[in-house]
Amino acid sequence: MATPTTFNQNTNSEISYSIYQVKNGDKYRDSRFAEYSDNYFKFENYKKVYDNTLVNKDKNYISILNTLYEKFNTVPPKNYRGRSLSLCVKIDVA
Repeated sequence: MATPTTFNQNTNSEISYSIYQVKNGDKYRDSRFAEYSDNYFKFENYKKVYDNTLVNKDKNYISILNTLYEKFNTVPPKNYRGRSLSLCVKIDVA
């Protein structure tokens, strides 16, 4: 089954998002650099580091993820305490 790239919300409505990063510590080090696979990803290895809302202008997941990636890697919010976004970061968009 293919992952949908759009979702059913009105244009210009607010969407919620959360950013999860691999927990700190030697136990989780390999998780940060592992190749993604359904068998390897374990949610208990992650902690929520930020959540907020964003105005949904075009109903496209890829566009939203690109916006978040750019925002958090160039000028992150002052209250953001996580690392820069990379492949080991999980973003939940609702």
